[in-house]
Amino acid sequence: MGVGSVGSTLAPYDESNTYMSTDAGLTWTMVHEGPYLYEFGDSGSIIVVVDDEQVTDTILYSTDMGQTWYVLAISVFYIYIYL
Repeated sequence: MGVGSVGSTLAPYDESNTYMSTDAGLTWTMVHEGPYLYEFGDSGSIIVVVDDEQVTDTILYSTDMGQTWYVLAISVFYIYIYL
């Protein structure tokens, strides 16, 4: 997974999208508009993403290599992820 853009030059981070490759980077598919933080769990059997630009109360996750994304509402009011 990665955050980037399509074109001859790299767009600014806040104008980039989140992409995923399942063939070691040969091809890329956009999985979400905008930049998202991402993490792989359980040896890659779950992918978790969260909006990197806005305060949010949801987490998105996939258990089928990004083909289907599910929304998980967080029980706390809001969460902001810092790196």
